Amino acid sequence: MAEYEDPKMQEAPDDSEEFELGHTDKLVGVFASPSETFTKLSNFPPKVIDWFLPMFIVIIVGVFANFVKMSNPAINYEIKQKQMEAQQKALDEMVLSGKMTREQADQQIEATSKFMDSPFLKVIAVAGGLIVGFIVFFIMAGIYHLILKFGLRGDGTYSYTLAAYGLVSYILILQHILATILSLAAGKLYIDVSLASILGMSKGTALGFALSYLDPVAIWFYVVLGIAFSKVFKSDNSKKYIIAVIAIWVGISLVFFLLAKMIPFFGNFIGMQ
Repeated sequence: MAEYEDPKMQEAPDDSEEFELGHTDKLVGVFASPSETFTKLSNFPPKVIDWFLPMFIVIIVGVFANFVKMSNPAINYEIKQKQMEAQQKALDEMVLSGKMTREQADQQIEATSKFMDSPFLKVIAVAGGLIVGFIVFFIMAGIYHLILKFGLRGDGTYSYTLAAYGLVSYILILQHILATILSLAAGKLYIDVSLASILGMSKGTALGFALSYLDPVAIWFYVVLGIAFSKVFKSDNSKKYIIAVIAIWVGISLVFFLLAKMIPFFGNFIGMQ
């Protein structure tokens, strides 16, 4: 006679079984409970969508925000004037050095002015924004990964670094929204909500550069990023990772600040005005 088995005992679910969060849940978790969210994320294989979708959306929002800012006549004029002045200065130097004639320089200025009003520029802005945005994302993720893995001896893969960095980047959407609102309200270009930008201080000066770190959205972003990395790198010491991430932020910005003093082009990477 077969032993009696209680069907209820056979079908009882395992309450300890953990279910993977959906992407929407991860998005909400970045803002509501980052520590818990990234702890759960670290228990499952990282997905491409966790870094690709956030970065795609953040870049597109950033490009669209710039279009909205440029729709303001005062901001449009301000940006065009700065760009034209920079090119005029470069062309004047070429004329003085004998590399081109004054007539050629004037023709170049006129051609540039027409191109800046061309719809084709918007296509280039979107395509260029996506390409450059993803390139910078991969490079920065690589820097974070190498420093955290070998410097802090964390236990995580590059794929987890991409996923954590990508998901936390959703916070940057708020930066674009707030900067756009400030820009339209003031009729002046804002690229962030740092104290330096609000006070209208150039980030090319030492004081302006220092005050650019007093940015609530940026600070929030890097704190959450530190928490995210600590969880995907299987560490219980979130404070150590937050300090490391903020140190990398400050260090890289300082390098570009010093480089921009020698080569103005590098000022674009830290928003020098």
